[in-house]
Amino acid sequence: MQTLYCDLFMKAVHLANTDFEFELANLHNQPLARQWSRNALCMQLQFLPLLYAAQGDLVAVAAFPSQLFLDALQNVSWRKGVELPSLAHLDGMEPFRGHNCLSWGSSQQVQRWAKEREMIYYAPTDWQMIKEINSKSFSFRYTSLEDAALITSAQELSAWLKQVPGSKVLKTCFGLSGKGNRVVHQEAPLQGLLNFCEKEWNEGRPVVAEPWLDRCFDFSTQWMIHPDGQCRLLGSTVFETDPHGAYLGTLVGPDNLLFGPLLCHLNAHLKAAQEALKDLFEKGFFGHVGIDALLYRCPKSLQIKLYPIVEINARQTMSLVALRLQQRWFPDQVIRLAFAPSEDPRPALLPLEVYTKDSQNPIRTFKRKLVLSEYEAGLIQTFADEKLNDFI
Repeated sequence: MQTLYCDLFMKAVHLANTDFEFELANLHNQPLARQWSRNALCMQLQFLPLLYAAQGDLVAVAAFPSQLFLDALQNVSWRKGVELPSLAHLDGMEPFRGHNCLSWGSSQQVQRWAKEREMIYYAPTDWQMIKEINSKSFSFRYTSLEDAALITSAQELSAWLKQVPGSKVLKTCFGLSGKGNRVVHQEAPLQGLLNFCEKEWNEGRPVVAEPWLDRCFDFSTQWMIHPDGQCRLLGSTVFETDPHGAYLGTLVGPDNLLFGPLLCHLNAHLKAAQEALKDLFEKGFFGHVGIDALLYRCPKSLQIKLYPIVEINARQTMSLVALRLQQRWFPDQVIRLAFAPSEDPRPALLPLEVYTKDSQNPIRTFKRKLVLSEYEAGLIQTFADEKLNDFI
Protein backbone atom coordinates (compact mmCIF):
# COMPACT_ATOMS: atom_id res chain seq x y z
CA MET A 1 0.00 0.00 0.00
CA GLN A 2 1.39 3.38 -0.99
CA THR A 3 1.65 6.27 1.43
CA LEU A 4 -1.00 8.96 0.97
CA TYR A 5 0.10 12.55 1.02
CA CYS A 6 -1.45 15.86 0.02
CA ASP A 7 -0.08 18.38 -2.42
CA LEU A 8 -1.79 21.64 -3.25
CA PHE A 9 -0.80 21.16 -6.90
CA MET A 10 -1.89 17.53 -7.14
CA LYS A 11 -4.98 16.91 -9.27
CA ALA A 12 -7.49 14.12 -8.89
CA VAL A 13 -7.45 11.90 -11.98
CA HIS A 14 -10.65 9.89 -12.36
CA LEU A 15 -10.42 6.62 -14.25
CA ALA A 16 -13.68 4.70 -14.73
CA ASN A 17 -12.39 1.17 -15.27
CA THR A 18 -15.88 -0.31 -15.46
CA ASP A 19 -14.35 -3.39 -17.10
CA PHE A 20 -13.30 -4.21 -13.53
CA GLU A 21 -15.15 -7.56 -13.42
CA PHE A 22 -13.57 -8.66 -16.69
CA GLU A 23 -10.12 -8.10 -15.20
CA LEU A 24 -11.08 -10.08 -12.10
CA ALA A 25 -12.29 -12.94 -14.32
CA ASN A 26 -8.89 -12.96 -16.07
CA LEU A 27 -10.45 -11.93 -19.38
CA HIS A 28 -8.38 -8.76 -19.78
CA ASN A 29 -4.62 -8.28 -19.67
CA GLN A 30 -4.14 -5.72 -22.44
CA PRO A 31 -3.43 -1.99 -22.01
CA LEU A 32 -6.45 -0.16 -20.62
CA ALA A 33 -7.36 1.73 -23.79
CA ARG A 34 -7.35 -1.48 -25.82
CA GLN A 35 -9.40 -3.31 -23.20
CA TRP A 36 -12.09 -0.66 -23.09
CA SER A 37 -12.34 -0.48 -26.87
CA ARG A 38 -13.57 -4.08 -26.94
CA ASN A 39 -16.72 -3.37 -24.94
CA ALA A 40 -19.28 -0.79 -26.02
CA LEU A 41 -20.71 -0.32 -22.53
CA CYS A 42 -17.28 0.30 -21.01
CA MET A 43 -16.48 2.77 -23.79
CA GLN A 44 -19.58 4.78 -22.90
CA LEU A 45 -19.28 4.48 -19.13
CA GLN A 46 -15.69 5.77 -19.13
CA PHE A 47 -17.21 9.28 -19.17
CA LEU A 48 -19.18 8.85 -15.93
CA PRO A 49 -16.67 11.00 -13.97
CA LEU A 50 -17.84 13.99 -16.03
CA LEU A 51 -20.97 13.84 -13.87
CA TYR A 52 -19.27 13.99 -10.47
CA ALA A 53 -15.62 15.07 -10.80
CA ALA A 54 -14.80 18.56 -9.58
CA GLN A 55 -13.87 21.49 -11.76
CA GLY A 56 -10.12 21.28 -12.33
CA ASP A 57 -9.98 17.48 -12.06
CA LEU A 58 -8.84 15.24 -14.92
CA VAL A 59 -10.73 12.33 -16.46
CA ALA A 60 -8.59 9.68 -18.17
CA VAL A 61 -10.26 8.36 -21.35
CA ALA A 62 -9.57 6.03 -24.26
CA ALA A 63 -11.49 8.18 -26.78
CA PHE A 64 -13.18 11.57 -26.89
CA PRO A 65 -16.75 12.82 -27.18
CA SER A 66 -17.63 15.57 -29.62
CA GLN A 67 -17.28 19.18 -28.58
CA LEU A 68 -21.01 19.49 -29.29
CA PHE A 69 -21.74 16.94 -26.56
CA LEU A 70 -19.38 18.61 -24.07
CA ASP A 71 -20.97 22.01 -24.72
CA ALA A 72 -24.45 20.56 -24.23
CA LEU A 73 -23.47 18.87 -20.97
CA GLN A 74 -21.74 22.01 -19.76
CA ASN A 75 -24.90 24.03 -20.38
CA VAL A 76 -27.55 21.84 -18.75
CA SER A 77 -29.44 24.09 -16.37
CA TRP A 78 -28.70 22.19 -13.17
CA ARG A 79 -24.91 22.58 -13.56
CA LYS A 80 -25.35 26.31 -12.97
CA GLY A 81 -22.39 27.20 -15.15
CA VAL A 82 -19.82 25.12 -13.24
CA GLU A 83 -17.13 23.99 -15.68
CA LEU A 84 -16.62 20.35 -16.53
CA PRO A 85 -13.41 18.53 -15.60
CA SER A 86 -10.80 18.16 -18.34
CA LEU A 87 -10.23 15.05 -20.47
CA ALA A 88 -6.86 13.47 -21.25
CA HIS A 89 -6.07 10.30 -23.21
CA LEU A 90 -4.93 7.26 -21.25
CA ASP A 91 -1.87 6.80 -23.44
CA GLY A 92 -0.44 10.18 -22.44
CA MET A 93 2.17 10.65 -19.74
CA GLU A 94 2.64 14.30 -18.83
CA PRO A 95 -1.03 15.20 -18.16
CA PHE A 96 -1.08 12.66 -15.33
CA ARG A 97 2.44 12.73 -13.90
CA GLY A 98 2.53 13.21 -10.13
CA HIS A 99 -1.24 13.38 -9.69
CA ASN A 100 -3.64 11.23 -7.65
CA CYS A 101 -5.40 8.36 -9.48
CA LEU A 102 -8.97 7.54 -8.42
CA SER A 103 -10.27 4.41 -10.15
CA TRP A 104 -13.74 2.85 -10.34
CA GLY A 105 -12.40 -0.37 -8.82
CA SER A 106 -9.04 -1.32 -7.29
CA SER A 107 -7.10 -2.74 -10.21
CA GLN A 108 -3.70 -4.24 -10.91
CA GLN A 109 -3.91 -2.88 -14.45
CA VAL A 110 -4.61 0.62 -13.16
CA GLN A 111 -1.81 0.30 -10.61
CA ARG A 112 0.68 -0.43 -13.42
CA TRP A 113 -0.72 2.43 -15.50
CA ALA A 114 -0.41 4.86 -12.57
CA LYS A 115 3.10 3.69 -11.67
CA GLU A 116 4.32 4.33 -15.22
CA ARG A 117 3.16 7.93 -14.79
CA GLU A 118 4.59 8.37 -11.28
CA MET A 119 1.10 8.86 -9.87
CA ILE A 120 -0.24 8.25 -6.39
CA TYR A 121 -2.63 5.28 -6.38
CA TYR A 122 -3.92 4.76 -2.85
CA ALA A 123 -5.78 1.47 -2.96
CA PRO A 124 -5.56 -2.06 -1.57
CA THR A 125 -2.98 -4.10 -3.46
CA ASP A 126 -3.83 -7.62 -2.29
CA TRP A 127 -5.26 -8.55 -5.68
CA GLN A 128 -6.33 -12.04 -4.63
CA MET A 129 -8.37 -10.45 -1.83
CA ILE A 130 -9.92 -7.94 -4.26
CA LYS A 131 -10.89 -10.81 -6.53
CA GLU A 132 -12.32 -12.83 -3.64
CA ILE A 133 -14.55 -10.16 -2.13
CA ASN A 134 -15.96 -9.02 -5.48
CA SER A 135 -16.93 -12.55 -6.45
CA LYS A 136 -20.59 -13.50 -6.13
CA SER A 137 -19.38 -16.59 -4.31
CA PHE A 138 -18.20 -14.26 -1.51
CA SER A 139 -21.58 -12.51 -1.36
CA PHE A 140 -23.15 -15.96 -1.18
CA ARG A 141 -21.94 -16.42 2.41
CA TYR A 142 -24.55 -13.84 3.44
CA THR A 143 -27.45 -15.40 1.55
CA SER A 144 -30.76 -15.86 3.35
CA LEU A 145 -32.27 -18.15 0.68
CA GLU A 146 -32.78 -21.73 1.84
CA ASP A 147 -32.56 -23.24 -1.65
CA ALA A 148 -29.50 -21.27 -2.79
CA ALA A 149 -26.32 -23.23 -3.48
CA LEU A 150 -22.80 -23.03 -4.85
CA ILE A 151 -22.57 -25.51 -7.73
CA THR A 152 -19.20 -27.01 -8.65
CA SER A 153 -20.04 -30.07 -10.76
CA ALA A 154 -22.53 -31.56 -13.21
CA GLN A 155 -23.76 -33.93 -10.52
CA GLU A 156 -24.47 -31.06 -8.12
CA LEU A 157 -26.22 -29.11 -10.86
CA SER A 158 -28.46 -32.01 -11.82
CA ALA A 159 -29.39 -32.72 -8.20
CA TRP A 160 -30.12 -29.05 -7.46
CA LEU A 161 -32.31 -28.65 -10.55
CA LYS A 162 -34.42 -31.61 -9.42
CA GLN A 163 -34.59 -30.45 -5.82
CA VAL A 164 -35.62 -26.82 -6.38
CA PRO A 165 -39.01 -26.30 -8.07
CA GLY A 166 -39.98 -23.51 -10.43
CA SER A 167 -37.81 -21.06 -12.31
CA LYS A 168 -34.25 -20.48 -11.17
CA VAL A 169 -31.20 -18.37 -11.94
CA LEU A 170 -27.55 -19.33 -12.35
CA LYS A 171 -24.91 -16.64 -11.81
CA THR A 172 -21.25 -16.52 -12.74
CA CYS A 173 -18.89 -15.13 -10.12
CA PHE A 174 -18.08 -12.06 -12.20
CA GLY A 175 -20.44 -10.27 -14.53
CA LEU A 176 -21.19 -6.69 -15.59
CA SER A 177 -24.78 -5.45 -15.21
CA GLY A 178 -26.45 -8.84 -15.14
CA LYS A 179 -24.52 -10.18 -18.14
CA GLY A 180 -23.37 -13.26 -16.21
CA ASN A 181 -26.87 -14.46 -15.29
CA ARG A 182 -28.72 -17.39 -16.84
CA VAL A 183 -32.46 -17.70 -16.14
CA VAL A 184 -33.55 -21.34 -16.01
CA HIS A 185 -37.10 -22.39 -16.84
CA GLN A 186 -38.47 -25.89 -16.42
CA GLU A 187 -38.00 -26.71 -20.10
CA ALA A 188 -34.36 -25.58 -20.25
CA PRO A 189 -32.13 -28.32 -21.79
CA LEU A 190 -29.51 -29.60 -19.38
CA GLN A 191 -26.67 -29.48 -21.92
CA GLY A 192 -27.05 -25.75 -22.42
CA LEU A 193 -26.86 -25.20 -18.67
CA LEU A 194 -23.80 -27.42 -18.44
CA ASN A 195 -22.09 -25.41 -21.17
CA PHE A 196 -22.82 -22.23 -19.21
CA CYS A 197 -21.50 -23.69 -15.94
CA GLU A 198 -18.45 -25.44 -17.35
CA LYS A 199 -16.92 -22.14 -18.44
CA GLU A 200 -16.83 -21.17 -14.76
CA TRP A 201 -15.78 -24.57 -13.48
CA ASN A 202 -12.89 -24.67 -15.93
CA GLU A 203 -11.63 -21.46 -14.29
CA GLY A 204 -11.91 -23.02 -10.84
CA ARG A 205 -14.98 -20.98 -9.89
CA PRO A 206 -18.37 -22.17 -8.62
CA VAL A 207 -21.71 -21.11 -10.08
CA VAL A 208 -24.18 -19.41 -7.73
CA ALA A 209 -27.60 -21.08 -8.01
CA GLU A 210 -30.73 -19.45 -6.62
CA PRO A 211 -34.48 -19.94 -6.90
CA TRP A 212 -36.17 -17.31 -9.05
CA LEU A 213 -37.61 -14.61 -6.78
CA ASP A 214 -40.79 -12.60 -7.19
CA ARG A 215 -38.91 -9.36 -6.66
CA CYS A 216 -40.91 -6.45 -5.30
CA PHE A 217 -38.37 -3.76 -4.47
CA ASP A 218 -34.65 -3.46 -5.26
CA PHE A 219 -32.43 -1.09 -3.33
CA SER A 220 -28.84 -0.52 -2.31
CA THR A 221 -26.67 1.32 0.17
CA GLN A 222 -23.38 2.98 -0.73
CA TRP A 223 -20.51 3.03 1.74
CA MET A 224 -16.94 4.14 2.25
CA ILE A 225 -14.58 2.00 4.30
CA HIS A 226 -11.76 4.26 5.46
CA PRO A 227 -8.21 2.92 5.95
CA ASP A 228 -8.67 3.09 9.74
CA GLY A 229 -11.72 0.82 9.53
CA GLN A 230 -14.39 3.49 9.95
CA CYS A 231 -17.42 2.67 7.79
CA ARG A 232 -19.42 5.66 6.56
CA LEU A 233 -22.86 5.41 4.98
CA LEU A 234 -22.93 7.63 1.89
CA GLY A 235 -26.60 7.07 1.13
CA SER A 236 -29.37 4.75 -0.01
CA THR A 237 -30.88 4.29 -3.47
CA VAL A 238 -33.75 2.44 -5.10
CA PHE A 239 -32.80 0.86 -8.40
CA GLU A 240 -34.49 -0.78 -11.34
CA THR A 241 -33.37 -3.83 -13.28
CA ASP A 242 -34.70 -5.83 -16.21
CA PRO A 243 -35.90 -9.45 -15.75
CA HIS A 244 -32.32 -10.70 -16.13
CA GLY A 245 -30.90 -8.34 -13.51
CA ALA A 246 -29.35 -5.81 -15.91
CA TYR A 247 -29.23 -2.23 -14.60
CA LEU A 248 -31.93 0.13 -15.91
CA GLY A 249 -32.03 3.08 -13.55
CA THR A 250 -31.65 4.50 -10.03
CA LEU A 251 -33.92 6.66 -7.88
CA VAL A 252 -32.18 8.83 -5.29
CA GLY A 253 -33.57 11.20 -2.70
CA PRO A 254 -34.60 11.50 0.95
CA ASP A 255 -35.14 8.04 2.46
CA ASN A 256 -38.61 8.87 3.77
CA LEU A 257 -39.77 9.69 0.23
CA LEU A 258 -38.13 6.74 -1.49
CA PHE A 259 -38.86 4.05 1.08
CA GLY A 260 -41.91 5.39 2.91
CA PRO A 261 -43.55 2.44 4.71
CA LEU A 262 -40.61 0.23 3.68
CA LEU A 263 -38.08 2.04 5.89
CA CYS A 264 -38.09 -0.84 8.38
CA HIS A 265 -36.59 -3.08 5.69
CA LEU A 266 -33.90 -0.51 4.92
CA ASN A 267 -32.98 -0.40 8.61
CA ALA A 268 -32.75 -4.20 8.78
CA HIS A 269 -30.50 -4.18 5.72
CA LEU A 270 -28.23 -1.56 7.30
CA LYS A 271 -27.55 -3.84 10.26
CA ALA A 272 -26.64 -6.76 8.00
CA ALA A 273 -24.51 -4.53 5.77
CA GLN A 274 -22.44 -3.23 8.67
CA GLU A 275 -21.47 -6.78 9.62
CA ALA A 276 -20.37 -7.48 6.05
CA LEU A 277 -18.35 -4.25 5.98
CA LYS A 278 -16.47 -5.35 9.09
CA ASP A 279 -15.61 -8.60 7.32
CA LEU A 280 -14.31 -6.68 4.29
CA PHE A 281 -12.06 -4.49 6.43
CA GLU A 282 -10.73 -7.50 8.34
CA LYS A 283 -9.68 -8.96 4.99
CA GLY A 284 -7.73 -5.77 4.26
CA PHE A 285 -10.14 -3.85 2.05
CA PHE A 286 -10.83 -0.13 2.15
CA GLY A 287 -12.61 2.07 -0.38
CA HIS A 288 -16.06 2.30 -1.95
CA VAL A 289 -18.61 -0.48 -1.43
CA GLY A 290 -22.13 -0.86 -2.79
CA ILE A 291 -24.39 -3.48 -1.21
CA ASP A 292 -27.57 -4.57 -3.00
CA ALA A 293 -30.71 -5.84 -1.29
CA LEU A 294 -34.28 -6.65 -2.31
CA LEU A 295 -37.75 -7.49 -1.08
CA TYR A 296 -39.50 -10.53 -2.51
CA ARG A 297 -42.71 -12.47 -2.05
CA CYS A 298 -42.16 -15.87 -0.42
CA PRO A 299 -43.84 -18.46 -2.68
CA LYS A 300 -44.91 -20.62 0.28
CA SER A 301 -46.23 -18.08 2.78
CA LEU A 302 -46.89 -15.26 0.28
CA GLN A 303 -45.34 -12.92 2.85
CA ILE A 304 -42.89 -10.20 1.89
CA LYS A 305 -39.34 -11.01 2.95
CA LEU A 306 -36.07 -9.10 2.94
CA TYR A 307 -33.04 -10.51 1.13
CA PRO A 308 -30.63 -8.27 3.08
CA ILE A 309 -27.43 -8.87 1.11
CA VAL A 310 -27.89 -9.92 -2.50
CA GLU A 311 -24.54 -8.76 -3.80
CA ILE A 312 -21.48 -6.90 -2.54
CA ASN A 313 -19.66 -4.64 -5.00
CA ALA A 314 -16.34 -3.50 -3.53
CA ARG A 315 -16.02 -0.67 -6.05
CA GLN A 316 -17.90 2.38 -7.25
CA THR A 317 -21.37 1.78 -8.72
CA MET A 318 -24.00 3.42 -10.92
CA SER A 319 -26.06 3.99 -7.78
CA LEU A 320 -23.13 5.93 -6.31
CA VAL A 321 -23.00 8.11 -9.44
CA ALA A 322 -26.71 8.88 -9.03
CA LEU A 323 -26.19 9.59 -5.33
CA ARG A 324 -23.36 12.02 -6.05
CA LEU A 325 -25.48 13.84 -8.63
CA GLN A 326 -28.41 14.15 -6.26
CA GLN A 327 -26.36 15.28 -3.27
CA ARG A 328 -24.42 17.87 -5.28
CA TRP A 329 -27.06 19.32 -7.57
CA PHE A 330 -30.48 18.27 -6.22
CA PRO A 331 -30.36 18.23 -2.39
CA ASP A 332 -33.74 17.44 -0.80
CA GLN A 333 -35.12 16.44 -4.22
CA VAL A 334 -35.64 13.08 -5.85
CA ILE A 335 -34.01 12.25 -9.18
CA ARG A 336 -33.97 9.24 -11.47
CA LEU A 337 -30.83 8.37 -13.42
CA ALA A 338 -31.62 5.84 -16.14
CA PHE A 339 -30.78 4.56 -19.59
CA ALA A 340 -33.20 5.45 -22.40
CA PRO A 341 -33.30 4.95 -26.19
CA SER A 342 -31.02 7.28 -28.12
CA GLU A 343 -34.02 9.15 -29.57
CA ASP A 344 -35.24 10.18 -26.09
CA PRO A 345 -35.61 14.00 -26.08
CA ARG A 346 -33.88 14.52 -22.72
CA PRO A 347 -30.24 15.68 -22.73
CA ALA A 348 -27.67 12.87 -22.88
CA LEU A 349 -25.37 12.71 -19.86
CA LEU A 350 -22.98 10.36 -21.67
CA PRO A 351 -21.91 10.67 -25.32
CA LEU A 352 -23.70 8.73 -28.05
CA GLU A 353 -20.55 8.56 -30.15
CA VAL A 354 -16.82 8.80 -29.54
CA TYR A 355 -13.81 9.75 -31.65
CA THR A 356 -10.05 9.56 -31.71
CA LYS A 357 -8.44 12.90 -30.96
CA ASP A 358 -8.05 13.90 -34.60
CA SER A 359 -10.81 11.95 -36.36
CA GLN A 360 -13.94 13.44 -37.92
CA ASN A 361 -15.84 10.15 -37.98
CA PRO A 362 -16.92 8.30 -34.82
CA ILE A 363 -15.10 5.11 -33.94
CA ARG A 364 -18.01 3.87 -31.82
CA THR A 365 -21.71 4.76 -31.49
CA PHE A 366 -24.11 3.82 -28.71
CA LYS A 367 -27.78 2.86 -28.83
CA ARG A 368 -28.72 4.06 -25.34
CA LYS A 369 -28.35 7.38 -23.59
CA LEU A 370 -28.10 8.13 -19.89
CA VAL A 371 -30.75 10.65 -18.83
CA LEU A 372 -31.85 12.39 -15.65
CA SER A 373 -35.38 13.14 -14.44
CA GLU A 374 -36.49 15.28 -11.52
CA TYR A 375 -39.55 14.28 -9.50
CA GLU A 376 -41.96 16.20 -7.35
CA ALA A 377 -42.15 14.90 -3.79
CA GLY A 378 -45.82 13.96 -4.17
CA LEU A 379 -45.11 11.78 -7.18
CA ILE A 380 -42.40 9.87 -5.37
CA GLN A 381 -44.66 9.28 -2.39
CA THR A 382 -47.16 7.83 -4.86
CA PHE A 383 -44.35 5.64 -6.23
CA ALA A 384 -43.61 4.22 -2.77
CA ASP A 385 -47.30 3.66 -2.03
CA GLU A 386 -47.83 1.91 -5.37
CA LYS A 387 -44.90 -0.39 -4.71
CA LEU A 388 -46.34 -1.28 -1.33
CA ASN A 389 -49.82 -1.87 -2.74
CA ASP A 390 -48.40 -4.13 -5.44
CA PHE A 391 -47.17 -6.71 -2.99
CA ILE A 392 -49.31 -6.44 0.14
